[in-house]
Amino acid sequence: MQGYLGTLQSTSQQQAEGQAQQELDEAISTFGEADLRDNWDAVKALRGQLNTRTGQGYTVSEALAIVSPAAAEKSTQLRESGQQAKQNAQNRQRPSPAAQPPAAGSAPPLDEAGLTAELQNLGFE
Repeated sequence: MQGYLGTLQSTSQQQAEGQAQQELDEAISTFGEADLRDNWDAVKALRGQLNTRTGQGYTVSEALAIVSPAAAEKSTQLRESGQQAKQNAQNRQRPSPAAQPPAAGSAPPLDEAGLTAELQNLGFE
C-alpha cells in the first residue's frame, strides 16, 4: 500500500512542478523576466490565492498583472489589441455598408463573370 501512495505523491509533485514551470514561462514571455524578478515577492504571496472572478487560484501572470504597474499596462494593451483584432475580423466578414444592390430592372441579367465582379464589390471573395 505504501508503494502506491509514494507513486501517487511523486506523480502529483511532477504535475505541480510542470504547471508551475508553464506559468513561469507564460509570465516571462508575456511580461518579461525583469518585471517578474522585480515583483517576485508580491507574486509569490498572491499566487494560488483565490481569484473571485475565476474561482481558481491566481496564476503567476495574473498575480504579476495585479502587482506590477508595467505588467498591468502590458496586460491592458494585450487585451485591447485582442479586442481590436476580434472586431477587425468581424468587420471583414460583413459586406461594405456603402455597397448597394442595383435597383430592380435597372440592368440586364449578369453573366457569371459579371456576377462574380458584383459579389466582390459587395465584399465577398
